[in-house]
Amino acid sequence: MAFSKRRFPKARPAPKAARPPVIPVSDMPRLRVGGLRLDALECAVVQVVCKCGHVGEVPVVPLIERHGRAARVRDALGAVRCSRCLQQTIHRVFAGR
Repeated sequence: MAFSKRRFPKARPAPKAARPPVIPVSDMPRLRVGGLRLDALECAVVQVVCKCGHVGEVPVVPLIERHGRAARVRDALGAVRCSRCLQQTIHRVFAGR
């Protein structure tokens, strides 16, 4: 007697859904960093939101030590890289604590 070979479909992984952008939970004001200088910041941390949705915090004191007080925030954050997607695509910048 021959048994029929029943082929069951392989389980396919669920399609990855696009992640919604992460919105910072705090009430931090959004910074317009076009010409804003580092010495004008009144916060200890700058919160940076990447285009992939990852939110990270960058301390201001090391930025001042590295680039100087007269450097613009835009220039100081120019080399910041997202730890999730490894891109340099800053979407928004918020003032921290």
